[in-house]
Amino acid sequence: MCDTVSCGASVRLIVSWLSIGRRKHKRKGAAEASVTLRHSFENPRRRSGCPKDQTGDPYSGLLLENACAAGMDRVDGYNVYIGSLFALRNQDALKEANITHVVSAVGPKERPSAISSLQSYDGLRGHLTLDLIDQDKENIIQHFPQAVQSIKAAIADGGAVLVHCGLGVSRSATIVLAYMLFQARPRLAPGDALLVLRGSRARCQPNAGFTEQLALYHQMGCPKILEDQILYQQFLSIET
Repeated sequence: MCDTVSCGASVRLIVSWLSIGRRKHKRKGAAEASVTLRHSFENPRRRSGCPKDQTGDPYSGLLLENACAAGMDRVDGYNVYIGSLFALRNQDALKEANITHVVSAVGPKERPSAISSLQSYDGLRGHLTLDLIDQDKENIIQHFPQAVQSIKAAIADGGAVLVHCGLGVSRSATIVLAYMLFQARPRLAPGDALLVLRGSRARCQPNAGFTEQLALYHQMGCPKILEDQILYQQFLSIET
């Protein structure tokens, strides 16, 4: 579910960025793309990816893709949503999806926006902030146990969880995948989990370093405590 041009400031901002210097170019195609977006973005349980652009115009297709990236998608089989930083600004959508807990996988520059966007959301019961930037060498595995247990507890309490990062592509996908691996251990392999996740949000793609750490987490059996694991100790020694 995403904010549309008509129902959210986030996508209007994205469209504005993309439209600089081109407001007079292909205006009809952009308007048609906006109409195409509306139904999909207003449905909190829509399936993966963006609706297909029907205009044939590359520019309107670009608007469609970037606006779609601004929203959130429900992960099939889980009461978990994955999305971007912009998804926090559509509080009507958060309420409709019964979002009670948020996991923010964000860096220092993104954190203030995540916090301020949620200050007026009265449906929030818990907000976990993970200090993460989207780089291959970032130690994201250290956050898996806390994030997984937080998501698990929120769902057990009858809530729904939104996991987000900047664009809803790498950091948030990695955290959601860690939760999926933990819940289905040891049956679900990381690659298979990613296929399932992409069925709900096609753009999900952890970076290479995060992918390796997911494989390590799975190899260790998705433990609740990492520090006791020899493989994790070896990972830390290599990292330093």
